[in-house]
Amino acid sequence: MRLYSFDDVVGNSNIIPVIRQSLVNKTFPQITVFSGIYGTGKSTCAEIASLALTCDNTTNGNPCLVCDKCIGSINALQKTGANTRIIKKNVGQKNTKADIDDMIKDIFILKSSEDAVVYIIEEAHSLLDSQQTALLEELDKIPKGVYVIFCTTKITRLIPELRSRAINYAFSRISDAEASILLDRLCIKRKFPLSQEAKKIIIAHSRGIPRQLTNLYEFVASGQYKTETLAAFLGVINEGDFINLFEATISDDMFIYSNTLDQFIKTYPLDSFIEQLKEFILKVVFLLEGNIKEGLNADEVNNIRTIFSSVDVLKIATAIGNIPNNASEADFKFAMLRIRQYMHNKNVADVIKDKAVVAAVQKTKANAMYSESTLQKREEQNNTQMKGLSLAFLNQFGGDT
Repeated sequence: MRLYSFDDVVGNSNIIPVIRQSLVNKTFPQITVFSGIYGTGKSTCAEIASLALTCDNTTNGNPCLVCDKCIGSINALQKTGANTRIIKKNVGQKNTKADIDDMIKDIFILKSSEDAVVYIIEEAHSLLDSQQTALLEELDKIPKGVYVIFCTTKITRLIPELRSRAINYAFSRISDAEASILLDRLCIKRKFPLSQEAKKIIIAHSRGIPRQLTNLYEFVASGQYKTETLAAFLGVINEGDFINLFEATISDDMFIYSNTLDQFIKTYPLDSFIEQLKEFILKVVFLLEGNIKEGLNADEVNNIRTIFSSVDVLKIATAIGNIPNNASEADFKFAMLRIRQYMHNKNVADVIKDKAVVAAVQKTKANAMYSESTLQKREEQNNTQMKGLSLAFLNQFGGDT
């Protein structure tokens, strides 16, 4: 589902208003970089910005979508990815020297029309340094009314000289709350509602990536999979399952712990299990250190507080964070045993308290032993004295002993 209005974009609230305002003020930079991980809205926002730059009737930074220019551009983007006003080029698929030379010629030589023209260069990081340098040589001579938007998931692969000439808009993942808003909009638009549990699973599996969330919803809405078995199909581990794992971890019964861990390893791909475990322990840290409850219900919050009430949660989180996602099963089990040991160790206050109790008990025992020994010695002395008196008495009267 393609979007053609910033009003429909969810997330990235730190940069979308800036882009829109520059379009309203007609100060949108001629050279920009839209960077960020895949699926976070770079290409979508590049297309919307391009439509707004080439539209004569924009409103609050949005294209009108009804003028001839907008209709023509949208049709072209849906079919070929280009027309005379908006040209999209994926240099990751085709970036020979001849291709780059033609692109440079298109951008910097052929353009002489008064209408704005926008070039969207997808996967810009695929350009070789020499190709970027060739492009760079012409950037200072870019004609008025021509805009170049570089889209990349790896901005560090763009040479510094190119980055310094562009304004970078860094796109990021959306929050769970934003993902919920996006999912609700999809449900309304498709008229295909989801249960709260299904929504939670989709949000968890999409990991803050709008494209992944949208694709997953479309997959479910098309009837290809039932929501009741969605979690098992996707390999999503919910918070309740992780809580059960850590309840087994703090248990004194090694058999229960071992069986629970083995069940997780058998049910889920190990790399996915480790990654989701890291995400869960981060939620635990945010809850306990900052009272951030996002993605957790009331029961889960209470259970987490109970389980981790007397352990160093930052130490646990660090240990889990250090487990490589590609760890072998044996290495993972050793790491989890270490974490179990950490969780069974009491904190400093408990240790001090226990030492004080032990010392008091030992002192009491020592006092008791001292008292018992003293009484025994006195009793022995008394017996000796009595025996001495008895002998003296008998001797006095001539008796035998």
